[in-house]
Amino acid sequence: MKNTGLSIISAALLLAFGGSVVHAEPVGRVLVAVGDTSALRNGVAVKLTRGAEVQTGDTLRVGEASNMQVRFTDAGITALRSNSELRIDDYKFEEKTNVGKSFFSLVKGGMRA
Repeated sequence: MKNTGLSIISAALLLAFGGSVVHAEPVGRVLVAVGDTSALRNGVAVKLTRGAEVQTGDTLRVGEASNMQVRFTDAGITALRSNSELRIDDYKFEEKTNVGKSFFSLVKGGMRA
């Protein structure tokens, strides 16, 4: 009888959480995407075009003869040049208090903020 109760609880948890996709809040949006631009998100490459959301944990990738600009929620703009990778390690911004923090890793290439 204990196994039946445990199975019902497990099934309920799977229905509640197993099928849902975790969607992180966007920390910015792509302003400009020219050429080969993508984000490595949870191990999957996602094509980035103008207006696409970027999230904490994304590694932004810009290919050969390409460039990208991202506007973050604090209104800061970051530009990435060809053959660049920028990882958004941590980003938080509270609009009400105008307080935030960010930590980025320039894996390779060049950027301007």
